[in-house]
Amino acid sequence: MLSKIGKNVWLGGFLLVLSLSLFGFSGEPLRVYEAGGTSVIFIDNTTDRIVDYVTVKFDQAVVLDHIMVIGGGEVLKLKDILADVNIHGVSQAGTYWGITLQEGSGIVPGGTLQIYVEPADATVTYYCVN
Repeated sequence: MLSKIGKNVWLGGFLLVLSLSLFGFSGEPLRVYEAGGTSVIFIDNTTDRIVDYVTVKFDQAVVLDHIMVIGGGEVLKLKDILADVNIHGVSQAGTYWGITLQEGSGIVPGGTLQIYVEPADATVTYYCVN
């Protein structure tokens, strides 16, 4: 079990890596469309390789209603990465998601990941295609 200092060091390191990654991977503008209480977010694979894992961070807790790949394989697993993290007593659950795609045929170059998100006013603050 981590001590309170150990948790803070881990969280600080995690946020540092996250902020450094932000500069390298989220330069492409996202296409976002709002429909009623849901937003539809399109993340394009602008790399020259197949993407098997995508991370997306939101400014607030969200529910991922539906996810599909246009140009590639299927979504295998969703993980709420910060489900057990509290910052100053505030839960971070639902704010940072990992999306595992079918290995070897996830999102092909030029393909798109389409994510339906509630609430509609949620904003993507970071994303990375791995």
